[in-house]
Amino acid sequence: FLGNLMQPEVDYAACITAFWAIEMVYQTSFELCLEPGSKTPADLLETCQRWGNSSFKHYCSSLQSIADHCLEKAEEDVLREAEEAFVRVLHNEVGFWNMSYGDAQTS
Repeated sequence: FLGNLMQPEVDYAACITAFWAIEMVYQTSFELCLEPGSKTPADLLETCQRWGNSSFKHYCSSLQSIADHCLEKAEEDVLREAEEAFVRVLHNEVGFWNMSYGDAQTS
């Protein structure tokens, strides 16, 4: 999937939308690990602090602004392409995170 986004026929708006979605999922997921009562294992805390911190969240917000700007002026076919990329990212992320629970189902 990610390799396909590098094809010359794929519009930048679709690529940046997918990239933002990937980064935001990670930021949000790791941010949740830092909440009180999250029961995050000690060996994962450093990772959670790296990807769940406010600086990385700000970076993700910047990516969202870039994606939004690109999508504001995009043609319908580009909007569809970006939406498909976004949905595909979420589908893959759900599958990835479900693996950690031993459940590879994504539906």
